[in-house]
Amino acid sequence: MIHLKIFHKFFIAFLLVGFFAISMHSFWFYSASEAALTERTFAQLQSVNMLKKQQIENLQKSNSLNHNTLNQILLETTGMGVTGETYLVDQNYQMATYSRFYPRHITTIIVKTKAAIKALRGHKGHDIIDDYRNVLVFSVYDQIHIDGKPFAIVSEIDYKEATTPVMLLRNKILVVAAITILLIVVAAYSLSAIIVKRIKMLQEPIMMLSKGQIVNYQLAVSDKDEIGQMMESVNLLIKSFEKITTVANEIGKGNLNYYFKPLSKDDLLSYSLLKMRQQLKDYAENEKELQLQRTYSLLEGEEKERRRIARELHDSLGQMLNGLRFKLEIIEDQDQKIELKKLTDETIFELKQIINNLMPTVLADFGLEAGLRSLIEKFRSFTQAEIVLVYEKNQYTPNLDFNTSIFIYRIVQEIVNNACKHSQATKISISVDKFEKNIFLFIKDNGTGFDVNLKKTGMGLKNIQERIKLLHGFIEIASNGEGTTINIEIPL
Repeated sequence: MIHLKIFHKFFIAFLLVGFFAISMHSFWFYSASEAALTERTFAQLQSVNMLKKQQIENLQKSNSLNHNTLNQILLETTGMGVTGETYLVDQNYQMATYSRFYPRHITTIIVKTKAAIKALRGHKGHDIIDDYRNVLVFSVYDQIHIDGKPFAIVSEIDYKEATTPVMLLRNKILVVAAITILLIVVAAYSLSAIIVKRIKMLQEPIMMLSKGQIVNYQLAVSDKDEIGQMMESVNLLIKSFEKITTVANEIGKGNLNYYFKPLSKDDLLSYSLLKMRQQLKDYAENEKELQLQRTYSLLEGEEKERRRIARELHDSLGQMLNGLRFKLEIIEDQDQKIELKKLTDETIFELKQIINNLMPTVLADFGLEAGLRSLIEKFRSFTQAEIVLVYEKNQYTPNLDFNTSIFIYRIVQEIVNNACKHSQATKISISVDKFEKNIFLFIKDNGTGFDVNLKKTGMGLKNIQERIKLLHGFIEIASNGEGTTINIEIPL
């Protein structure tokens, strides 16, 4: 049974159940019919036996009983079929009347049967026994006294004749049972095939899922029975597997905001993926924050280094140049004095420009607006481009810290420098709108523009983007052959 296919198991089970049911039903029906027929036969024989006994006793009372009338009464076989008879047996177990089967042989027939023995002993009853011919019969017996002598009066009919209707019924039952079993075989085969076919529909997707393969179809559920419920469960498993695969792929692509909902509170796999996604998001956020901190530290270090260099230049080289200028005052040759003084003044001016570029003192002293206006003035001094600055603010705007101011200053410096140097812009407009929670920068030029979709970008644009990212801001660039427009939003 272990190695049998499920079809054969179903088929054998259906056959056994059907055969057992038919066998039990047939046996019960046959037994009930046989019992009913036996009871009816005994009842009929008892009626005949009682009637014969009463007739003999009545004739004896009227002194009309003789050997001929006695045999006439007992040989009357109405209602007793072909083999039924009633006869008398004397105390010597000899038949005292004519036999239906051995007429005219009275004294030569010995009847020492169970019925005769019990009747002569005074018992009354019925039984299935072998008669004086050694033939199985239904027998009813009683005792009767004739002329003061006891006789056994026995009424019998052959068992075979009496049970002929039951035998015919048995044969019919066997035929019906055979036909029914044949129908059961056909039904069992068909039903097993239907059940196994539906079960086999589950086999392929379950095997594919067990191998980690994606099932790209759904099972057709036609019935809502147990197998139908299993098929619906497999369909849910297929959908769940597809969803989990999609989620895993999205997470693998870095899409950590991909939304999905677990199937239930017991969906451990989905909750594990959610937990893993959250851990990856936390890791990405931490990594992003660390990257920003590293970039911020780098840029802050750069600004500190600029301040240090500017301070060193001012404190050392600047003082030395000022001392040199004072010493020039004592030179007597006026032409040489004027020439050296002019050269020294130009060197001091150039040094101040370098120091101011490294760290704009006006920005540190007077804030962003003054720093930007000073920056624009410098650009106007060495470029022919028309540069316009509009700086708007209201009374509720907070003062900017130095780091934010220097970052915005460098962003504007880089954008204007690119417009003048690379785009050959002749007109540049800068608009700064400072509000309570945000500061907006709008910069537009009429230069040649550039392709914003190119992956390769200069260090200037990368520095701009890095500074805006550190300020948690947003930048939008639009550029074509007619110029470039840059929108920047920075939260305060």
